[in-house]
Amino acid sequence: MFKKFLLFLSMFFVSVNAFADDALMNNLSLPNACNENILGVSSGVTDMIPNFELDVYVCDPGYYLPADGIRCEICPNNNYCVGGAFSYNATTAQGIHECPNFWLSPAGMHELGSCGRLLHVGNDVVYLRSQKVTTPSLNFRIGDDVFYANMTTVRTKMNKDSEHYFHARKENDEYYICDDTTCYQGE
Repeated sequence: MFKKFLLFLSMFFVSVNAFADDALMNNLSLPNACNENILGVSSGVTDMIPNFELDVYVCDPGYYLPADGIRCEICPNNNYCVGGAFSYNATTAQGIHECPNFWLSPAGMHELGSCGRLLHVGNDVVYLRSQKVTTPSLNFRIGDDVFYANMTTVRTKMNKDSEHYFHARKENDEYYICDDTTCYQGE
């Protein structure tokens, strides 16, 4: 879910300078003389070693890094969060995308195809996907768009909060209708 890495970056620049007089070399303050011509001697860049830490936060798919956040949080409803490695940002959440076209999705989703519409079955709902992931699937056309309910032969509840099952028969097979919260979590 959440991992933090500290990256230590160092840069080393070393140049070799030819000096005719060791005494002249001992009297120069070379770190302050980068790329300057002091007393007619070209000094170049010498031993510049900046060290710094960079905080990188790695969020799993279905999680994002909030603005001003240092911990990954579960992707909220009606969004999808692809996960990834992010640096701290005080003003912008990272790795979160709003579902397009006012489509809906359950919390914790990680792909655009999870966004879609709601199917109301009694007091329960099933989130319909905009991308088909199971074969067969229960398909619904709304306007010009087609949305898909997942189907599985494994006894599965409609969604993670439901106590009910939604059955369908195709030929001699029995299927359970379910959404991404119970029977599909992506690749």
